[in-house]
Amino acid sequence: MHKNSRLLPFMRRALYRAWVDGVSVTDLSLEYKITRKTVYKVLERARLQDFENHLSVNLRFRTIKYGLRKLRKTAERLQKRIDRENIKRYEKEYPGEMVHFDTKRLPLLSGEAIRDKREHLHVAIDDFSRYLVADIFPDKGQYSSAMHLEEVIETAPFNTEIAYSDNGSCYRGRKALQEYVTHYNLERRHSGIKGLTPVERIGSYYASQMRIQRLTN
Repeated sequence: MHKNSRLLPFMRRALYRAWVDGVSVTDLSLEYKITRKTVYKVLERARLQDFENHLSVNLRFRTIKYGLRKLRKTAERLQKRIDRENIKRYEKEYPGEMVHFDTKRLPLLSGEAIRDKREHLHVAIDDFSRYLVADIFPDKGQYSSAMHLEEVIETAPFNTEIAYSDNGSCYRGRKALQEYVTHYNLERRHSGIKGLTPVERIGSYYASQMRIQRLTN
């Protein structure tokens, strides 16, 4: 018997007798809480005096076409895993040689409306030491990105030589940014921090906690 079967053999017999007595298919489906399609299926088997439950067998799994499609998807999934594991890793030799920058629009907190303006998280992570500077700004424009860069330069215990980011417009245009942002990661994946973006590295939970703490202070 199928584990999700709604009708036992005696129920199938009662359903068939009710149909013979004139009860409509719609009323039977409402009474037994099954679809009309299932009622017709039960009646079709009942005409052959078959009231037993049958195992659910999907013949699609036995076809060559399905098997080949399954093999192709499995091969593609394994190839993607191999490609991720073969990402070319690197590690800088000293702090400040390369600092990763990224931005992320923060989700709404409980009680905030959809119309409220969304704030943005700015993150900077040093490739060598994993030194992290994160701050929340009202937007991700060039002015906010420049302020975050200046904050990193002033507070970090090392000299920032290269700022590594994606090719977003927020990292292009201001002179303060152009002096440091000399290398772009067009694929957004920062292989120096295990193939993650700086925002993924810090995690959405900690970003939300930072915002809650800032609003409560």
